[in-house]
Amino acid sequence: MTKYILIIQFILAGVIIPQQADSLIQVYPGIGDTLNLFNRTYIGLFPEVKNFDYAVFYISNKDSLVTKIYYSANDTTKETVRVQNILSYDSIYTIIRAINSINYELRKLRNNIYFETKEGNWIEGQLEMFDEKYIYVLSANVRADHVGQMRYRIPVSSINWLTIEGESYTLMGMLTGSAAGGIIGAIAYSLIRKKQDGSSLKSCTADADNAATALAVCAGITLGGFLIGTIIGSSQSTDDNVIYFETDMDVLKLSGYSYYVLDKEMLNERKYFDIY
Repeated sequence: MTKYILIIQFILAGVIIPQQADSLIQVYPGIGDTLNLFNRTYIGLFPEVKNFDYAVFYISNKDSLVTKIYYSANDTTKETVRVQNILSYDSIYTIIRAINSINYELRKLRNNIYFETKEGNWIEGQLEMFDEKYIYVLSANVRADHVGQMRYRIPVSSINWLTIEGESYTLMGMLTGSAAGGIIGAIAYSLIRKKQDGSSLKSCTADADNAATALAVCAGITLGGFLIGTIIGSSQSTDDNVIYFETDMDVLKLSGYSYYVLDKEMLNERKYFDIY
């Protein structure tokens, strides 16, 4: 009898051991082994799963990626399991890395913003970055005990709306166009006068008329450059973008404008004061 019990135990062990061999795996730094709804929306993984809650990643037997996806259905949490070749892990990692590389470049941006809190406070400054809970800004004279520009964080839940100021290139276009037109006009004026000096015209009246013509050409070219520069500058200008914070996910509309803090460890590098 004991012999049969030992055989049964070995058989069960053969089933149980591979399951216990499953080990949690970090899908990407900053995400860990669990992909929450916010990061899933930002990255765009599993778009076909409705009512997604979170997903957990495992390596099974060193050759398979096991993804357990949890979603809501009929007021309960349900689970679906996907088993894929271990190469699928590399694909997911590569996708997230590519998206976060673009995101990392946004750390260089400092868009001018102004926003209103639910308490009616109106604040302006520069947007540094954001995550699912806060936006992080550089602003001046926000608190009575702070003089000058400081770093602040504001809960997303306390913001009514936020405006990202557009960039105007009209003035730059006007100045650049005028400068280019002026240079071309001056060259044209010089060439016309040189041609006139080498001609057989002798009368002072003729010289004056031709000088006026040269100046008119120069002025016309400069004006043309001014108009062309204004048109180009205006066409390249961007409008203000107003974002309303009605749901927790609305802060993701800042993607493309500012750096999303995927890895929270980097927040330890700087001190941020709270604004409510």
